[in-house]
Amino acid sequence: MALPIGARSIRQWFLLFVLLSVVFNFTFFLSKSTKEHLLSAADEPLAQQSTTANEQLHQHQNSFNACFSVNSPEWLQGARMGNVNDSSLLDLDILPPLSQRLDSFGHDYFLQDLLDQSICADGSRFRQFTDQQELQSMDAITDAAIIKQWTMRLVYWSMHYHQTRHARREAKHRQEQASKGIDCYPPASTVGPYDYECSNAKYIAIGLSSPIGLGANVRLGMINGYLHALIADRIVIWVNDSPVGSEEFLQVPWAQVSCDDGKRARRDTQCFFMPSTPCVLTEQDLEQAYFLTKEEADSMYDHGIPPAGHENDKVWQVRLYYWNQGHTPRLAAERLRNHSYSLIEEHFTSANDQFKKLLYQAADNILTPDPPRSGHSYPAANTKAHHALAVYALRPRRDKAKQMKDLLEDLKARNSIDSEFSVGLPVRASDKCDAESDCLTFQQHIEATKLVWSKFSQAQNISLSSTAAMPSIIFTTESTAMVRDQQNFSTNNPNFPFQIASNIHDVNPDTGYITSAASTISRDASLLSAITTLQFQLLARVTLANCCSNFHILLGDLLSAGCGAAPVNDFQCFLELEDPNFWMCCQWLVTCADDKRAALEKWNSNSSVR
Repeated sequence: MALPIGARSIRQWFLLFVLLSVVFNFTFFLSKSTKEHLLSAADEPLAQQSTTANEQLHQHQNSFNACFSVNSPEWLQGARMGNVNDSSLLDLDILPPLSQRLDSFGHDYFLQDLLDQSICADGSRFRQFTDQQELQSMDAITDAAIIKQWTMRLVYWSMHYHQTRHARREAKHRQEQASKGIDCYPPASTVGPYDYECSNAKYIAIGLSSPIGLGANVRLGMINGYLHALIADRIVIWVNDSPVGSEEFLQVPWAQVSCDDGKRARRDTQCFFMPSTPCVLTEQDLEQAYFLTKEEADSMYDHGIPPAGHENDKVWQVRLYYWNQGHTPRLAAERLRNHSYSLIEEHFTSANDQFKKLLYQAADNILTPDPPRSGHSYPAANTKAHHALAVYALRPRRDKAKQMKDLLEDLKARNSIDSEFSVGLPVRASDKCDAESDCLTFQQHIEATKLVWSKFSQAQNISLSSTAAMPSIIFTTESTAMVRDQQNFSTNNPNFPFQIASNIHDVNPDTGYITSAASTISRDASLLSAITTLQFQLLARVTLANCCSNFHILLGDLLSAGCGAAPVNDFQCFLELEDPNFWMCCQWLVTCADDKRAALEKWNSNSSVR
């Protein structure tokens, strides 16, 4: 039925109203959704950033809690005297990785890695294990040289074990966290990669002396500190430039260094050398330390008697007096022997019985008294434990070791040195000549070196024509005057039958006391130069030294420990030469001047007959 005109009109208007309403509502909904979507898109980065930051903070806190759950709040929150923040120092320097690698000797590579931290020459007896077949023979067990070399290694390893054993539980725990993918040392971490609480450890804090040279610091300072620690069964920690402790010596900077690289705020041994221990004290620990009197320190060193009433104090402060020790105290030797037993049982589990027998013999050899050195027997000249401890004391930080390696490689490239056909000639002149020692001219040094090589080559049946290369004189000195004399000599003697190889990287401070040259030469540069010089001199087969110098006899200690590049080393003092014209008398050898005069009269009398 058709609708009337008016009804149709009303219906059309109604349909139009409904249609417009639908369109309006859809448009409103669409615009609202779009706006919300756009607002959400604009806000999303901020939300994500906030969520990411919170997640990172939460993750860092979880990692921190996981890594350091075995540490006390007092240590974590206290003012710690942390080790140098060096990422190359890891828990792997404390104990082997969870999955050990074994070599053909049945020991893990952890021990080899420790030997390679030393400044000993590549391929040296100290770092290079003897041939396995030779070790398995009966001759090896009776070979004094092989037993001595293993004794040196065991002393070195044992000192490391003594200094790190209290950190092993924490190091293992951190290794376990690392195996789970947890980073214990993110940039924001307040605990360094070589900082450990060592809750059961007790310490001896020692400040190293400033107004003496490097050789005396090591031979008379560090080695005595190690011996004190072994006797007392405590960890030794070198403390210099400390904010707390005895103002008299613990707060004094170690003058051998300046930390020019900015890696450490305070001046101590860690500017150049590896930390003495991963165990870290708090400032409160050091403030509460007991200071041993000289009588108490002597009683502890000589008899193992701790200071009454302070036996269990966490930290002792001990002042060293830098005296010469010619022997290893029995209590220290026994501690090293016992540590050696522990290391053999832990690290040589799969070694054959013959090899283990050799190792235990080497450990027992630590207790064997050292005979005096033939010829000029200066203090500790033949003391094997002291020599191995000197090697341990001189372990450079890995970044410094890299610098030294680069310098040494450059020196090798400039000079074709065959270690079997070389004489080491370290010359100590400058301020040493003012009071402590007689000194010779450069020409006299050369004449003495020619005589030493002549005697050596005759004994070895070596002729200059039989060598493929010209024999070398490895010449080093702190004296600029001696460098000039050497350069003039080389210019004026083009047919001299030796190659003179010199350390062109030496800063030549004209003193053995780094402090004295600090106004013109960086202390760090002087120390780098001195240690590189030691490494350079380790290349020689025969060494002729001024044994009035602790630096020179420190070189002798390293050679005795097996650090030289040659299979065998012959270290001689000028005082031991047959011709007394070359004798250099030390200030403290009270009869030397008279002995030299008498020897010269006899020598000159015989010369007239000859």
